[in-house]
Amino acid sequence: MFEDTPENRVAALIIQHAIRRYHHRKNLTCNFTKVGKGIISANISMVKPSLLFGDAGVPLDVNKLHEVMVTRVKLSKVSLVLSTNQGTPDALMKHLKDSEASYGAVINGGFYAINGFYHLGTDHPIGLHRFTYNASIGHRKDMIKKDVDNTHEYFKYTNKDLSKPFEEYEFTTIPSQLHLKTQTPDSVKEFYGCFRITHNGMVDIGRYTDFANNKAFKKYLTGAEYLLSSGPVLVCDNQVTLTKEDIAKDPRFHFKAIHDKFGSHPGSVPPGSFYHGDQLNPRSGIGVTANGDLLMVTVKGEEEPAKRDGMTLDQFALLMKLLGSKTALNLDGGYSACQGVFNKQAMITPQFVKKVGREKVLPCAIVAKEKTTVTKSYSQTETKVNIDKTIDKTTRKLKFDL
Repeated sequence: MFEDTPENRVAALIIQHAIRRYHHRKNLTCNFTKVGKGIISANISMVKPSLLFGDAGVPLDVNKLHEVMVTRVKLSKVSLVLSTNQGTPDALMKHLKDSEASYGAVINGGFYAINGFYHLGTDHPIGLHRFTYNASIGHRKDMIKKDVDNTHEYFKYTNKDLSKPFEEYEFTTIPSQLHLKTQTPDSVKEFYGCFRITHNGMVDIGRYTDFANNKAFKKYLTGAEYLLSSGPVLVCDNQVTLTKEDIAKDPRFHFKAIHDKFGSHPGSVPPGSFYHGDQLNPRSGIGVTANGDLLMVTVKGEEEPAKRDGMTLDQFALLMKLLGSKTALNLDGGYSACQGVFNKQAMITPQFVKKVGREKVLPCAIVAKEKTTVTKSYSQTETKVNIDKTIDKTTRKLKFDL
């Protein structure tokens, strides 16, 4: 019998990764897991996605192996929340235990550390947010310790109101002012969007540019139990919003624009900016399918101190579309890009992680979990739902079809 201890979990992860690498050598391209009722996950390892998607996937082909983790969530079967202090797969297991849920999935949220480089002590995720505090990760001085709702900021400012330039960029030409209405970097605000979880547990993605006035955004907020801002919006109305040509002609997506100031690592760009757009980088994103399912997608590659493997932003946008997203939103990437699914038998994460069992702690995450009667935060409760708790997990080679 497997005893669920931190040491055993780390050991299980190491074994799991070793087995997965063996499968790679055997040319097994996809491992499929039925996590629990309403959650299915697939880990696809590949160098040439065109072998999976046909000619439409040719722009995704790279020279080194990387892994795409795709989790599909049937929203009517699970509870979906935005929760702070739950930003890693490690934290997910504690979160599920607190909720008495036997299975779940987690993906990292959007960008944070609005007034400097990534440090949770700032307690300022970029953009407008409405999410729940849950302390199951433990007591940390640098963690957010309250529910967050800064959506009222949208109504306090005009479209022209900007913050002062941040001190870190005072002697550079890099734009650093904050658009106060949306709480996003002003230089790229038109690329940002909102991920909304409604009161009945459904989801949608809206661009800030879709809201003509305060009244329109207020109506949008009325239906939001949870809200997360991130960018860029990758897919809208079944069409990618960023192509390779778009990125090539826009310096706001060029790493060379800040290379001399911030070094050779695409993960060192100022938080919330898209200067990593033309670089291969680990990525995370969420998509909504035509039938309303939620897709959690993470791309990881072998990580080295001065390099990140993964995809460019235009490649990631195309991937989200090919996976079936009608709309899609980019989330925080680099070391922050993480995803995990868990049931009573196993925790599964992308193969390439910074350190086994210890990915970066994030201030906000999207969590899908088994419906239970247990409170989901220290101030809110969930509706009681009777469901079958049977866990069914299978792993096999298959044609990718979620």
